[in-house]
Amino acid sequence: MKSLNDVWEEALQDRTASNLNTPYVQARMNLGYKIINSGISIRIFETFNRPDFYTEIPPSDYKLFRENGWLPTVFELSLLRCGDQINKLNSQIEAKGDIESAYSKGKLQDIEAVHKKIQSILKRKQTINQ
Repeated sequence: MKSLNDVWEEALQDRTASNLNTPYVQARMNLGYKIINSGISIRIFETFNRPDFYTEIPPSDYKLFRENGWLPTVFELSLLRCGDQINKLNSQIEAKGDIESAYSKGKLQDIEAVHKKIQSILKRKQTINQ
């Protein structure tokens, strides 16, 4: 099993990761995952619950990063999150009812918006798989 220092070194070598260094910390971000090295500790955050807010990943995700490394885990977890988002959006569509009743209730635009979100997520998922 790798240490978080090993995972950090892999993130530094990741050419697809964004460099988010500040005068106080070194950081890299890829597909919604941000790894921060403060010199004292290394922590990993994700942005899937709220894109404008970082939350630290759970211990089970840290374990995946230590087992598989930076990039394979970023891909794996990103694909899982895409699947979760699609399932959530499909539930929203089902809650709106069938298409015929959507016309009469004015919900068709909502359903179409959800379909567009699903298409966007599927494109992102396809990009990750490449």
